[in-house]
Amino acid sequence: MVNISLNKYNQKMKYFNYFNLSTLILISLLACNEQNQGNCDFPNPVINNLQLNLNDLKFNNLNINNYAYYDLAGVQGLIIIKQAEGSFIVFDRASPFKPNNFNARVFMDPSRVFLKDTVNNATFDLKGLVMTGPANCNMRRYAATYNQPFLSINN
Repeated sequence: MVNISLNKYNQKMKYFNYFNLSTLILISLLACNEQNQGNCDFPNPVINNLQLNLNDLKFNNLNINNYAYYDLAGVQGLIIIKQAEGSFIVFDRASPFKPNNFNARVFMDPSRVFLKDTVNNATFDLKGLVMTGPANCNMRRYAATYNQPFLSINN
């Protein structure tokens, strides 16, 4: 009888420990995700239905290298990345590490595999997530919808 009760107790403790461990891991992941979610103390410029005609010659680089810069919106301009035909992702070029430092702008690396803040040496993947460097926030991303030939951008 004592042995059966002890087995039940051990089994309950086993499930209790799994639950506690799972909860601890979940909380840790959420804390890391919040820290790296981006836009930490990032200024919030108003971009309300900005319409860019991608047939314009200034966006020709989208067809050649799959990215283009647009300097007339955002905190320090925008970088538009073509993910697939008809699919685009748009980020602010201001460094998430020091968004108000005009010299700390994000550029596409010549390899076209990642983005780089040339002042702070932070690097970001093509989804805007921090890879290396002093930045602990992801890049500021804007909503983008494509209705050929126009790319509509909003915050």
